[in-house]
Amino acid sequence: MGGCSIFFIIQLVRILHFFFIWVSFQVKVRGFRIELGEIETVLGELESIRQAVVIARPDASGESQLIAFAVPENIDPTPELDDLRSQLRTKLPEYMVPSVFRFLTELPTTPNGKLDRKSLPNVDTTPLQSKQGQ
Repeated sequence: MGGCSIFFIIQLVRILHFFFIWVSFQVKVRGFRIELGEIETVLGELESIRQAVVIARPDASGESQLIAFAVPENIDPTPELDDLRSQLRTKLPEYMVPSVFRFLTELPTTPNGKLDRKSLPNVDTTPLQSKQGQ
């Protein structure tokens, strides 16, 4: 009976560990639960985008806004925002289309090569804004 209890506890820890990792990239924006990875996947499938990461940050009013940080295939010229948004709208509902885009030459990484979300630059979350970054 003791071996069964240990097995159950190990399985429970694995499930809880997976659950907490999964929840960490799910956000609530304007009343909708959004999996940020879904938006990142669609952005990454676009021809003009090499890499992308999406986060949610509050704007001046306290409402969460979706912000997309993207590394374009070609820095000059950067992709047109209207084109990006229209391509995203064909695959995502309107509430999942980021309101702010920031183009970077590369995404920040930790010393071991993983994406460093905490090091992403702060941006003005004024809707429909685009910034070019380094």
